[in-house]
Amino acid sequence: MIRKFSRPASLLAAVALGWLLSVQIRAEDPDPKLALARELTKATGAEANAKVMMEGMAAQFRQMPGLPPGFVDEFMKRAKVEDIVELSVPILLKNLETSTIMAAIAFFKTDEGKAYVAAQPKITAESLEAGQKWGTRLAQEALAALQAAPGGG
Repeated sequence: MIRKFSRPASLLAAVALGWLLSVQIRAEDPDPKLALARELTKATGAEANAKVMMEGMAAQFRQMPGLPPGFVDEFMKRAKVEDIVELSVPILLKNLETSTIMAAIAFFKTDEGKAYVAAQPKITAESLEAGQKWGTRLAQEALAALQAAPGGG
């Protein structure tokens, strides 16, 4: 038998549930906005993007002459994805209002938001590669211009 609750009892249950959820958030993070910022990093797939960024940094280090043997491996051993993600939390707090963080979380829970998150690691990797190529080309052009100038190399 399904029991119907009176409107005041339903309202009381909803308030109690809301209170319990707020206590849960407060137990994890004293600042609810801080908890939301951390939730946003999860919703945006920040860990996957951080991993791509770390791999890009390692690839750049491998191309740098003069680094001691084992440097890249030691760097990667010390570099933690969680640390990079956590670095973004105060930046989110500084630049976004609570309502904006909440709206972004809501978006990233939609199918479109999930598709965006799924594509982000590939977008990040391709953007890093494009940026490296652009930087190399620009550096070569700058060096060529200096060498062609009067008194240049």
